[in-house]
Amino acid sequence: MSERQGKLTITERLILTYIGYKTNRNFKFFMTNETLAKAICCKTSSTKVMVNKLVREGYLIKNRDDKDRRQLSLSGREFTPLDGVNMGNVEKNMLEHDAQDQEQWANYYKNELNEAQIRIKSLENERDNYKTH
Repeated sequence: MSERQGKLTITERLILTYIGYKTNRNFKFFMTNETLAKAICCKTSSTKVMVNKLVREGYLIKNRDDKDRRQLSLSGREFTPLDGVNMGNVEKNMLEHDAQDQEQWANYYKNELNEAQIRIKSLENERDNYKTH
């Protein structure tokens, strides 16, 4: 392992390995720092710092597509990928986070709907009171 490769943290190597996994069949990688952070169980701010370091040090290439989405790809620079890490588990973790997020949003909108229905009832009662007076 070269001196430079020794400076990559396990999490940085996980990011590179994950992007390699996701782009293995020439798929494009459009994940935001927030989504990538969820996938690797890390804070968004830390993920942003690591991604920028990997770009700066030539491990990742950052581009924009025609829809102005950020696209990351491996540059081809050698690194030691993480062995024994099942990237399917990373995907599973991300799907679990997405499911939790969707459930939270569903609960939020359910509460909003209940409050709106209560407000509608209140307005209808006010309107009915005007008619009788």
